[in-house]
Amino acid sequence: MMLEGHKVVFSKGQPVNMVMATANRDRSVFPDPEVFDPDRENLDMMLTWNGQLKHVMARNYSGAPRFCPGYHLSMKVAKEVCGQFTKDLNQWGGFQRDHKKIEGLVKIKSRGYFGKHAAVAYFDFSKDKYCLTEKHHHDEYIGCFDDEELEVIDPNGGRPKTLEEEYNMCPKLVPAMMQTMLRVLAKQVETHSTIGWMLERLLGKRPESESFHPDWADDFVIGLYAGINLISMPMYASRHANSVFVPRRRGTVEVFSVGNVVAPDVDIDSPKFVPVEWYIPQPLLEMGMVPAMTCFHGFLRQLPWDDMLETERNTWDLVMNLSKVAYERKADWVMSFYKGYKTIDGIENWPE
Repeated sequence: MMLEGHKVVFSKGQPVNMVMATANRDRSVFPDPEVFDPDRENLDMMLTWNGQLKHVMARNYSGAPRFCPGYHLSMKVAKEVCGQFTKDLNQWGGFQRDHKKIEGLVKIKSRGYFGKHAAVAYFDFSKDKYCLTEKHHHDEYIGCFDDEELEVIDPNGGRPKTLEEEYNMCPKLVPAMMQTMLRVLAKQVETHSTIGWMLERLLGKRPESESFHPDWADDFVIGLYAGINLISMPMYASRHANSVFVPRRRGTVEVFSVGNVVAPDVDIDSPKFVPVEWYIPQPLLEMGMVPAMTCFHGFLRQLPWDDMLETERNTWDLVMNLSKVAYERKADWVMSFYKGYKTIDGIENWPE
């Protein structure tokens, strides 16, 4: 038989496995077979499960006696799927009809919601409307409205689009107060004082967890650990396969930029990352929690950070020798800072 342009002889009774992918990469038939080229002149010579493509397309049952009964159904399904995903786009992309740009904080002018302020979450392609959420409860949808039903109050909606804008929303006095408090906290923790022990217990630090030592931990390390492991994570629900929903909504959303990384500002399928927000009254959320979290995370990013790579402080020998107990593995030392801490639904912050 011919294999990639070479004559190959098999012994009598030799098992042979015929692979279509290999046949369709025969360089003697298809020049540059690895190149995707749907305009090949001899494309009809490709082999398919039903036979050679030219016989299949011609319904030549002599050349292609096996014809898949699901051929027509699969083509219709593919056509419908592609049609659904592209029906809202014109030939140049974008919307089917022209829309004025509506974003940020808006006031609803339609009956039943007249005068209510809300945030634009996304533009829904199917409904051809802008869908709104509560101003800060982004997981609570109000409904979807036409352009003329909305009046823009604040294009930014009080919601920053970059880390710099987020931090600039924080009153200047707050970061200074936070820095003073963190320095006092870090000093008490580092010196293992009674006040430091009380502060750790107040924040929820477990007694058996490893302690921070001033020879390797600075304000940034202590603040980051307390902010994420002791404060933020207990407010979050764990993420697992059952919590990842199949996307249902299609539309465009505003984005949030972190350096050169751009991400959607709102998940239009409502994942509800922070369950604690469900129970906080809207006025309290707007006046307290959101500004506080904004200031706190912005403050952490502004803290000076030293990786200590050029010093002897950043070595395993140092941190292991200064630990409270003797750990067999370095991984055990790392996990000691997280073991026993759980999310709001009782799942370990860092499952082993």
